[in-house]
Amino acid sequence: MTRVIIPLIALALMLASCGGGSPVTTSLNDQPLSRQSSWDPLAPSMEVPPLAAALESTSGTTVNGREYTALTAGNQPDSVLQQALAITERDGRVVISATVPIDSAALHIEYDAEYEHVVSAAADRNDALSVVVLRRGLVAIGLSALNGRQLAAGTALAELEFAAGADEVERAVAAISQVPRSAVKDLVAVWDGEGSGTLSWYERHNGDYNLDGEVGVADITPIGANFNVSVVEGNDNWATLEVADGNENGLIEVADLTPIGQSFQSFITGYNVYRTALTTPDEVPSVEDSERWDKVENTAEPSGPSAPRDYNNQKTRLMYTFIDTPEAAGDYGWYVVPVGRPGETPYEGPASNVATAAIGPPGVALSFEIQSPHSELLNVGTEFYLGVKVANVEGLFSANVRFEYDATLVEFVEAVASYTDGSSNEHSNLLTPPLFVGAAIDDVGGGYREVGFNATQRKGIDEAKDGEGFLGYVKFRCIGDGINDECFRFPQSSSFLYLWGETYGVPVGAPELGEPQLVNIAE
Repeated sequence: MTRVIIPLIALALMLASCGGGSPVTTSLNDQPLSRQSSWDPLAPSMEVPPLAAALESTSGTTVNGREYTALTAGNQPDSVLQQALAITERDGRVVISATVPIDSAALHIEYDAEYEHVVSAAADRNDALSVVVLRRGLVAIGLSALNGRQLAAGTALAELEFAAGADEVERAVAAISQVPRSAVKDLVAVWDGEGSGTLSWYERHNGDYNLDGEVGVADITPIGANFNVSVVEGNDNWATLEVADGNENGLIEVADLTPIGQSFQSFITGYNVYRTALTTPDEVPSVEDSERWDKVENTAEPSGPSAPRDYNNQKTRLMYTFIDTPEAAGDYGWYVVPVGRPGETPYEGPASNVATAAIGPPGVALSFEIQSPHSELLNVGTEFYLGVKVANVEGLFSANVRFEYDATLVEFVEAVASYTDGSSNEHSNLLTPPLFVGAAIDDVGGGYREVGFNATQRKGIDEAKDGEGFLGYVKFRCIGDGINDECFRFPQSSSFLYLWGETYGVPVGAPELGEPQLVNIAE
């Protein structure tokens, strides 16, 4: 067994590798797909508290003036481990164990740094990976058993030693990660040549392997659970595991723990979007020329990030979709930067690549279409279907779509993959037959609610689809009279709009989002 100590920005990171000879590299196809199968595309958004707030609001176990707190991903209380903690101390030496078998642990030990300091902290085991991060007044310890195994009850999870005397070392806490790996590198822009452009990109947050928004010791779990697994694009679980490949070398390994120490407590709340007009259609402007760039506001919350972060415990990298409507048509360039919590310094992280508007062949497009025999002219009490259509797609396997509706005019009834209307006309789905789920989800303010659905091709029954067709139909009932030219609209910013390719987890491309759908409802 080896132990490596890496000092990073006054943070101590200790890594324990597995023993027992050379590990065997396994294929992704040999791994269970529990993370993929348990993913709920329609789960409501989750609020993740910062670590400091989570520790303040969670009841830990207090021994000799120190508080020992177990948390899960998302900084939620881990009641099972908390109740199973066994803590023994003698002459300042502390041993932490659990009375039940566990597969992972995220422990946080708070102490009074005015009166004592940490002499040593370790969580070395032959059957697990571990990471220990030190900051003034706090020891954070993460452990993960390897490849689905468990840590036996009664064995030591960690050992610490404290000594009297104030901790004089100020250990910095990251605001938003400044590491180059946190820079988005796949920003794309689809420009419609008229009113709006759609930007899309995948979130990159150095060390945030469980995708809850904050880098913490719980991020060790995806590494331990998939240790020595090759990350091969095209395999079924690639979209989950490529997030945990922190050094991007195609293998989940000990070195992937380093980013946790680099960016410990970095907290991402979304992205700011910057735009500039181009002097020529083929110009690629520099992000360093700050005078020419303007921040694009989030119209729903101008004081916040342009594109706020949405998270629902999904286990694949978050994709952001953002609609920008400049005052005039033309050629534009954009870049995005991750942002942390308001008031923290630095507030923004590294800049992305620059995406420019390119007029060319039509891109993948999503649009609304009220289904016959109805149109946008309706009456109170009428029930009708709104179809979501995709065009110009190649190799489509799965689609996750969310949109907003004016809840003062219409109410959600159901979402279906296909249906037959009263005239025996079949309204079919492009995916045949799809696994389908749909529901009304959240209130989004201003009288609007959000509805979403997921349609996924049944693997092995039919080929992935090309061309155009409907992905789903949502039935609404008219409940109020009035005219709204944006009764149905795609959100300005969303983490839940994406199209998968022939294999789950491989994106098709950035969808161009269609214009809002008008309705005119009379009594």
